[in-house]
Amino acid sequence: DGEGGGVGDEDATHFAVLAIKNAITLPALYRFDSLVERDAVKALKGSEKHGLLFELLEIFVNDMLRKYLDFYAKHGDSFLESIGVSHEACVSKMRLLSLASLGMSCPALQFETVATALEVPLDEVDEWVVRAIGVGLIDAKINQVEQTIAIHRSTQRVFSDDQWQPLSENIGAWKANIAELLEVLRSQNSAVDAMSAAAALTNGDGGRRGGGGYR
Repeated sequence: DGEGGGVGDEDATHFAVLAIKNAITLPALYRFDSLVERDAVKALKGSEKHGLLFELLEIFVNDMLRKYLDFYAKHGDSFLESIGVSHEACVSKMRLLSLASLGMSCPALQFETVATALEVPLDEVDEWVVRAIGVGLIDAKINQVEQTIAIHRSTQRVFSDDQWQPLSENIGAWKANIAELLEVLRSQNSAVDAMSAAAALTNGDGGRRGGGGYR
């Protein structure tokens, strides 16, 4: 039984490593928070063989481009090549993820702010905004004249307990507002029904009075 359990652990590690590599390299995947919560993935943290891979995953989950570039400067192409991951692909994805984080923090972004965070020239900012819109990370409008970006929606990269709490409170407030609105609608419907009933009675009395005139 122990031998079988060992093989199972090795299989779990193999698939966890494969899942992380795929998540980082797949161009259409930008959410990593559910992956990092998997037991088999969390087991890689601090391990001699796969600890760096888990560290890289955490950067994609939480951090900005600069954190990735610091990681790359420390570990270089040799590590990325060992796991079959392209530095250029990592930079591209981290720029898009960083832009999503900027959009969550501020609904109106200056070109200069984005250029600094993404470490690109000012004249490339709109290109990265368009790319982020194209992959569904943000909804935004670019103002070339004022060099600003109005963020209408931005993808939340990860939900922590602190972030779930205000969301839960907002949902509670929305429910209360909806309940109040429904009560108003019910009151209005009752008033309309009462007015309709009164009108029907009035029309009925008038009809009877009119009918008496023919007799």
